[in-house]
Amino acid sequence: MIWIIAGPRITTNIAGKMQNTSGKMSLMVVLAAASSARCRRLVRMAAKKSVAKTKAAKKTTAKAAKKGGAKPARKPAPKKKGSK
Repeated sequence: MIWIIAGPRITTNIAGKMQNTSGKMSLMVVLAAASSARCRRLVRMAAKKSVAKTKAAKKTTAKAAKKGGAKPARKPAPKKKGSK
């Protein structure tokens, strides 16, 4: 029995057709893209947490001032020389 392989007997390169990538180069590009995306995501999350903490602190201070409770700490005025 003779087996005949499907497809053309001879193949030619067609201009503009994408080539398959092989080896480490493709993995390096994928790794760079993935780590860059991860870095951007982490920076965005950190900024979001920082903004949330700032808003919460402002809200707490405003509530305390409204109730007449704890007020924000102030530094005492510096004493003048020559006064008792």
